[in-house]
Amino acid sequence: MKRFILAFCLIGILLLAVPASGAALPQGELTSDAYVVMDAQSGQVLAARNPDKREYPASITKVLTVALGLEGHDPDERITLTDEAVFSVDRDSTHIALTPGEEVSLNDMTHAAMLASANDAANAVAENAGGTLEEFIRMMNGKAKELGAQNTNFVNANGLYDPQHYTTAYDMALLTRWALTVPGFREVFGSIEYKMGPTNKQPEERNFGTYHHMIVESAYYYEGADGGKLGWTPESHHTIVTVAHRGGLELICVALNTKTQWEKYKDSTKLFDYCFENFEPISFAAAELPLPELPLYSGEEQAGTLVPDLAGEVRLAVPKGTAKESLLLQCDAPERAADGEDPGVRVTFSLPGADEPLYTLPVQYRPVLSAAQSAPQEEKEPAGLKIHWIPTLAVLLLILLLVLRRVQVLRRRRRRRRLREQRLGR
Repeated sequence: MKRFILAFCLIGILLLAVPASGAALPQGELTSDAYVVMDAQSGQVLAARNPDKREYPASITKVLTVALGLEGHDPDERITLTDEAVFSVDRDSTHIALTPGEEVSLNDMTHAAMLASANDAANAVAENAGGTLEEFIRMMNGKAKELGAQNTNFVNANGLYDPQHYTTAYDMALLTRWALTVPGFREVFGSIEYKMGPTNKQPEERNFGTYHHMIVESAYYYEGADGGKLGWTPESHHTIVTVAHRGGLELICVALNTKTQWEKYKDSTKLFDYCFENFEPISFAAAELPLPELPLYSGEEQAGTLVPDLAGEVRLAVPKGTAKESLLLQCDAPERAADGEDPGVRVTFSLPGADEPLYTLPVQYRPVLSAAQSAPQEEKEPAGLKIHWIPTLAVLLLILLLVLRRVQVLRRRRRRRRLREQRLGR
């Protein structure tokens, strides 16, 4: 398929296109082996190191577990703990001493998994959503692939170490971005403390509090941070996911394989500071984008047209001081589209002279069928068999009446002939 490039430059003065440089990203001061800072709205990556390097996530796995567990489920749902949910967890790992047969709510278990990082609670969430732990793991990996997390593989719902349980900083940011859209997830993700009431197996309350120092009053508190999850195993070292908003931006920061407990907070703080100090949001209406309509073909015949399907504005983060008119917008699209296939249209936003684009937007299209294709199709009769039933029925009835009339006439003639012959003495 031939492809073409539609280039569109909004009027501006190129000499003023590049803003004054802000503070540089302090790469040498960061100790995390891999990190990504992502704009939660657009998915745009603002800072990264080894974004696609496979790392062991530890308990930040529970971000996906809790989000999948809440998707389509009522937090008040009741769960009865199974032997597998309880005893498949190493009792030396983090847990809240759940008991087989214990009756709890989904809300209890999501908070215990997020705040207390309880592995038995994560298993309870998983079984409730998937029916079995094995099915839930299939759900996790299916969701990861659906979201574009191509370098991720999960083998459990809690994050305990397994050499085949891995993710990347970029993939983990993608998963968190989706999780933020799940109803009820933000409330759990941003909780600071939670009180779980007595159950049929436990007469005492259980109280949970977050260990994430950036979202509570502490030496590492970060203004605007409103949710997060920590992880640690000897193999993964320290892992952290944090979400913060400021100045119209909501950012997701993921740092993996950080060697010490406090460095993960220091790295996250430096990354947030850099991005909030150097970027600001900017929006484009759909009409401002250089988006073509595409002829839609079914085989060799044109069936209609594909038109852009953009709802609302497109927003991205740009270096502070960037004039909207200075951005270069380039659309990569095919000359025509095949019915049932994604045309793969992309709009790239760039600064003049930059080696890498700021952001690439995948554009959804919807079909508008031609009049012939969209008109209701009448059921066609085989050639030569089209019958006008009413006139034909009338003709048949007329023929039948004529036949009956003829039969009656013939009968009367025969009867008269017999009477005549009787009179003549035959």
